[in-house]
Amino acid sequence: MAYKVPGVYTTQRTAPNIVSLGLETKVLALVGTAPKGSDNPLYFYSAADAFAEHGSPADAASAGYTLPLAIQLAFENNAQVVCVARAGAVKSSHTFLSGVTPVITFTAAPHYAGTSGNSITVAIAAGTLSGVKVTVTAPDGVTTETFDNLADNTAIVNAVNQSSAIVTAAVVAATPLADIIVATALSGGNDGKAADSTALQAAITNLETKEVDIVAIMAGDTTTLTAAKTHVDTMSSSTNRKERILIAGLARGSTSTQVQTQGTNFADGRCVVVAPATLKKYNPSTQLVELVDGFYLAAAIGGLAAGLSPEMPLTRRAVNGFDSLADIYTVSTMNTLAENGVMVIHNSRGIRVRHGLTTAAVGDTFSELSVRRADDHVRKYIREALDSFVGQPSRVDTAVVIREAAKSALTELVNKEKIAAWASVTCTQNAVTPTQYDVIYSYKPAWPVNFIEVSYSIEL
Repeated sequence: MAYKVPGVYTTQRTAPNIVSLGLETKVLALVGTAPKGSDNPLYFYSAADAFAEHGSPADAASAGYTLPLAIQLAFENNAQVVCVARAGAVKSSHTFLSGVTPVITFTAAPHYAGTSGNSITVAIAAGTLSGVKVTVTAPDGVTTETFDNLADNTAIVNAVNQSSAIVTAAVVAATPLADIIVATALSGGNDGKAADSTALQAAITNLETKEVDIVAIMAGDTTTLTAAKTHVDTMSSSTNRKERILIAGLARGSTSTQVQTQGTNFADGRCVVVAPATLKKYNPSTQLVELVDGFYLAAAIGGLAAGLSPEMPLTRRAVNGFDSLADIYTVSTMNTLAENGVMVIHNSRGIRVRHGLTTAAVGDTFSELSVRRADDHVRKYIREALDSFVGQPSRVDTAVVIREAAKSALTELVNKEKIAAWASVTCTQNAVTPTQYDVIYSYKPAWPVNFIEVSYSIEL
């Protein structure tokens, strides 16, 4: 393959019982709506920090926002790092004039994306010594920032953008200087409560620049889920090198047949569909046990997966955060769902994962989620191990040194029990592109133990 950017690239080779390698996958991305917070994806290491930014479940769930409850469920199931992508939030702004000429636009900082930004005010007065003084007041009406003695519009914008935590500014016209004006509120902020598929897809796209490993979407419509599938497949390509998986659930009320159809439609080792689509959870805001959507189960399963080492199966793992399952399937229905690549959660000494499946066909190497995640882990591990060779000159022993580095990395993965074994590592300088070295290897995954068959006889 012709690569455009120097680096280490991993691709899977087609061969019997050979899987390409993969690495530690810990970061869960959640995409949905929230009553406040940044319009850019942010990483959080605790639920408290995430709630401070995006609102708490008690304040948001009853109002129809999805992210706070999803964040809570992810951390309750041992997620370590959560990347939150808020959909549909629009920042407030206002353009100030000089006479009738637009000269400067002030826009709420990302932290104030949404209607809270409509409470930000900006005042322009005569400067203490010269020029003008700009005063910005935060939504709380108390916190202020002052920028004084500014000679022109460019000076205003530079001062604000260098120091303000409340707004950003942009020059529309360099002259004349903005008019003196009393405190004026920004406007146009939108919380994105009714974010549609287009807004959700935009939030998914914002994850392209982020290092995440698992993506859970707080929506169950076909259009959004199809876009999410395209996202994880595209980002996981050998050229993009940002391997990730999708965990999806449907809206409450969806039948087992509809869930099964989604699994069949995905048919992808990078995609997981969870069931059931309707669960019960106590809402402290209403003091009622309410029905919640299957995509919240996706958030919980995403947190569970992110909290485990990648080679660890989800099979029989307890799922926290729900009071009970609203849909109780028969054994026959659960078997049919599993045969169609659906990860079923059922009652078994609590709420547990029945079998940690992806939507790949039964028998496919990547029908086991743990094998898929471990493969992603090893890909990243191998790239990291070989990356230091990029940018170095070729020498007589370069191929040997790279090969030995790959062997060492694979041996570490075996010692850490990420994979079971490896074999057949080779490295050669590419005959057509001499700036490229080709490393080829095979390995045996740490297959999950799913079945134990015991045969016995009774002797007389």
